[in-house]
This record gives sequence, structure tokens and C-alpha cells, in this order.
Amino acid sequence: MVDYGLHSDRFLIHSGSHRPFHTLEYYLQRVIPLASERLRLIPTVSGRHIFGKNYWYVLSNVLGGPDPGHYMSAQLPFPGIGNMEIVEPNNINVSARIRERIGQKYYVWAGTAIGMLSDEAYSILRGRYLWGLTLGAGMNSFLGPLKIMGGYSTQTKKINFYIDFGWNF
Repeated sequence: MVDYGLHSDRFLIHSGSHRPFHTLEYYLQRVIPLASERLRLIPTVSGRHIFGKNYWYVLSNVLGGPDPGHYMSAQLPFPGIGNMEIVEPNNINVSARIRERIGQKYYVWAGTAIGMLSDEAYSILRGRYLWGLTLGAGMNSFLGPLKIMGGYSTQTKKINFYIDFGWNF
């Protein structure tokens, strides 16, 4: 998924600055089968960039949770962050998760990610770095998937737990 947005409050003028602001968001994920039919590697590259200084608070970049756009449209998942964390206007995240299916309906996984954050897009490699780790287990039930996850990140600097039940709409 790649998404571009042009945001203004009066067509091409935004809040008296006479220039709108722009957003660029991407979330690219691939499931790669490994040695057995039950083992999968899931690499992900995601990021969101806000170009312009006068942007709305509701469109700030948000990291955390298990799924993109789960609570807010600008939310990107990040291993080890269970809640939403507002971060700098430019971020790039690279993550990998390994998932093993046990039987027909049980799963276990481990994942890690590194994130790069910056106020300016051109200096993102010189910005702040994040790291996160997650471990989880889940099962498919007739009412929907049940997932239990735990993790740690350098953003929150604490261990967190997250329980997710049901499908996302």
C-alpha cells in the first residue's frame, strides 16, 4: 500500500501559510515460505512522511499496535509498542517476523524492527533510531483470531502486553 495526501483547509491554502502540507505513507509486506509449509518469514518496510510545518495534530505520525491504521489512519505498527506513540514527522521502519503454525489453528511468532525518525526527510539517517522486539501466540477460533503478544521497544523502554480478539474491519 502506498498513499499520498495533499492537505489544506481552503483548497490550496492551509491555515494562513498559503501552502498546503503533504503526506506520503507506505506499507509493504511479503510472506515468504521457508523450509516447511508451516514456517514463514514476514519482512515489512513501512514509513510515513509529513512535508510541511503546519500540519494538523490528528495527522501526526503514530507508531504502535499490531496493525496499520488500527486506531488512527496515520498509525503504523511497530514491534514492542503496544499503545500509540506520537513520533517525529518522518519515519522509516524495517521489520521481520518469523511465524510457525502449530497444528491447524495455533501460531507462535517472534519479530523485531528498527525505525529511523527525523524532523526532516533529508536527514532521516542522522535522526533518532528505535528498536523493538515482540513475541506472540495466537489461535484461530470460530469467533475470530485470538492473539496474545508481549514486547519491548526503546521508544517506551518498558515491557508491554497486548491481547487482540476478533477481526479488524
